[in-house]
Amino acid sequence: MLLWEELPGALPSVFAGMKVAALLAVADAIVGEFLGSDRGVGYLVLQVQVTLDTPAMFMAVILFAMGKPRNRRLGRADTFN
Repeated sequence: MLLWEELPGALPSVFAGMKVAALLAVADAIVGEFLGSDRGVGYLVLQVQVTLDTPAMFMAVILFAMGKPRNRRLGRADTFN
């Protein structure tokens, strides 16, 4: 009985928490790609940072802003050489 009375009032907080968790999950995936990958957009950012390739860095930032495309070929560092 308590569940049916409390749950509707708690739903806005539950959905707000899910929204924040979804955003943090994406940010954590990007950080994980920076730290432990050998391909992808995070790897591309690390490589162009070392070589000071400004146009490729802007492209990587645009790819991040687009929502991290799932196509692995877009994020491979050798694609931009």
